[in-house]
Parts: sequence; C-alpha cells; structure tokens
Amino acid sequence: FGFLPAQAVDVINSSKIVINSRYDIKNKIKMSSLSFLLEGQSFLDINAFWDKDLMGIQVPVIYDKYFVFDNNDVSSALRRFGLDIPIRRIILPSDLKEELKNKNNASPAPSEIRNILEDYISFLEENITEEQVSVSRNTSIESPAAPANEKYDVFTVKLAEEQFKAIASKTTEYLFSDKRFLNATLGQAYSMLGILMDAGYLDLAESIQGTSTYGLNEFFEPHGVQDLEKDFDERAEKLRQAFLDAIENTSFPGGFSMVVAVDKKDRKGTLASKTGNERERLYNLHSGQHFANIYITQEAGSNQDGKALIEIETQKLTGVGGSFTRINCENNFWPDFEALINTRKETDEDDKNKTMYTNHFLDIKLTCRELGMENENILIDIRREDRYGVSFNLPEISEFTVVNINTIDEDAVKNIQTEIQFSALRFILANQYLLDAFTVGD
Repeated sequence: FGFLPAQAVDVINSSKIVINSRYDIKNKIKMSSLSFLLEGQSFLDINAFWDKDLMGIQVPVIYDKYFVFDNNDVSSALRRFGLDIPIRRIILPSDLKEELKNKNNASPAPSEIRNILEDYISFLEENITEEQVSVSRNTSIESPAAPANEKYDVFTVKLAEEQFKAIASKTTEYLFSDKRFLNATLGQAYSMLGILMDAGYLDLAESIQGTSTYGLNEFFEPHGVQDLEKDFDERAEKLRQAFLDAIENTSFPGGFSMVVAVDKKDRKGTLASKTGNERERLYNLHSGQHFANIYITQEAGSNQDGKALIEIETQKLTGVGGSFTRINCENNFWPDFEALINTRKETDEDDKNKTMYTNHFLDIKLTCRELGMENENILIDIRREDRYGVSFNLPEISEFTVVNINTIDEDAVKNIQTEIQFSALRFILANQYLLDAFTVGD
C-alpha cells in the first residue's frame, strides 16, 4: 500500500491463515492451531490447548515444548519471563459468548427484537401526525432495489426542526424506559466490558495508551471501570441525559425527511445538523433489503477547496455469501482516499467427520494519492476448520513435552530465555528476505 514496498504487498498476497480447532465441550477441553502459510508452505505455527483452567501454548520454530500455565493467572506466568502485562486471563470469542450466557444476558431472541421494533413503530405512529405524512401512489423511485419503470406506493415523512427535536427527545425517553431495549444493547456491551475488565484487557489498554481507563467514558462513573456491575440504572440515566442534552444543543436546519417505498423495503432519509460554531453537516441515508448507503457532507471551511465528504456504500452479494463496500473520503482532516472492499465467506459442513469448514476472503483496493497509492491491492485469505463431537487426546504433559511456568525455578527460566533468544534469532536470519520485503524500497 504506497507506504509498503511492492514486494511486501506480494508477500501478503501470497500468504494464508489457517485455523484448526477441536472441541470437547462436555469435558471442557479444546485444541487449536494457527498456521501462517506463505506460497502454500507452512511458515509459522502456533499451537494451543485448554484443559479446563490449564492452558498450553507452543511455537515449534522457536521452542519445541508447550508452555503450560494457569489461565486464571496469566500475568504471573508472564512476569516469570520479565513481561509486565496486566492480562489475567486469555479470552476467546467462544468464551465471551458462554460467559454472557452465564450472566443471564444472552443475545435477545429474534422474536424479542421483533416485538421491540413493533412496539417502537406503534410509538412513532402515536407521535407523528397525519399532517407530517404524505402518500404518493404509482411513483417511480431511484434505487438499486427497484427495477426501471416499476411503480410503487411511497410514504414521505417530513418534520420541521422543532418537530424532529421533540420526536428525537421522546424517542430517547421511550427507548431508555424500555428494559428490553437496554438489555439488548447497553446490557450486552456492559456485560462484555465487565468480562474484559475482569480478564485485565482494560488495564492493558490503559498501559498501552498511557491514560487512565476512567477517561474512556463518563458512562463508567461514579465507580469507574473497576466496578462495572454496580449502578447500571444510574449510568443508563447519565447516558439518557447526555442524549437529551445533545438533541437540545444541536440545531437541525431543514428538519428531517424520510421516504419509504412500500414492498421494496427501500428507505431514504435526510438530516442536517449544526452544533455551536461548527459548520453544517448534511446526512443522506438510503437503504434497502440488500444495500445501505450513507453520505455525509459538510460545508467548506476557510482552508478547504470544497465540501468535506464521506461516502459509505455497502451491497450484499447474493449467492456468494459476501459483500462489497466502497468508502470515499474527500477534504477531511485526514488524506483523501477511496477503498473498495470485497468480502466473501464460504462454509461447508462434513456431517460424517463432524467438521465445519469456513473460508473468509478479503480483497482490498485502496487509492490515496497523497501517500502514493493508486488502486493498490491486498488479498487476505483465512481458512477455518472446526471439529466437534469427536474424541481427541491433549498433548502428553511430562518434563519432556511441557514447561510448567508456575513451578519451574529461576535458573530454568533463565536457561529457557536464552534458548528462546537464540531460536528467535535463527528464525529471523533464516527469513531475512521477508523482513527486507517490508523495509527495503523498490
């Protein structure tokens, strides 16, 4: 990508990531391997296993034994090797999902989401008058979802500024009084933050950024992230009031307009906003069953050649399980760029061998002339293989196969550190050409 030499892009495009996992949920054991392939050949493997709270990690090209430790006290194991990293536990995505269930805060069922939406639509119908809604019949619309020459019944909702602010404030009050909505949104995020906090990830973010985690958001006050489980209602109330204040202190020139085409699930919305001395922003939204487009423009400032523009267009690719996204930015405080992103997901299940195969493809084309990029292309290919309901054996745990970090003495730690340093150096020297690809110019 411009700031990367061409040979580095070639290296990335010829690489693949392969993930293999095996699960025994009943006995709480699992094994995983992460392989980096370069031009079809294995370049680097990382193997791991979990046996309840015991975890083992192996990087064969660096050290042939597994490092075994208590997954509830990872930071102590790391300190044995002079690493002061505050992570207390390693969490996988599957762990997050399971722990959310244990907190009785599982994702809401589709039927519950549907009920929330139906109740909210009823709320809007009660608060929007007939004078604010007009109907046009047999009308053509410009939309990727609408074939040419077809006619539709179109509903148009127009709200003046004060009417929109009143509806926005009532919507805020309504949603924050609905416990189902709070549990499905803030409750989920809140519980996830609590899990990450307990595992030490928020402390890690603080140490990296050099700022207190308390400053992440006022939502964590008055107790800060150290006590996320307390006073959820109090924090939700602070967030509700923040939304109401933002609505009150923001002007919406031209009010709000939305157009809905019946039977095509096609919606268009426009909104302008202005806060304090900032320049006016105009938001245009257009969505349908398989696409969503957002266009944001802002009036030109004294040091700008034209209006600031952000365009985000997404299109679901039918039949291939993927999507296309275009992001275009002009005259913002960052360099102008255009990114074309294709994603594709392929899945296949082998019932006989109880295996699920998943392939993720990411194709990025980026243009940023200020950084010397012109339609630069990078491909990322991730292949995942999950086996479930099959018997397997964990690596044998003995002095010949593992290093128990919790029990080895200081002399053994120093000897292992020396071995790792020499192995890492040999690995780097053997693959110097890869480092050169990323550091030596064309």
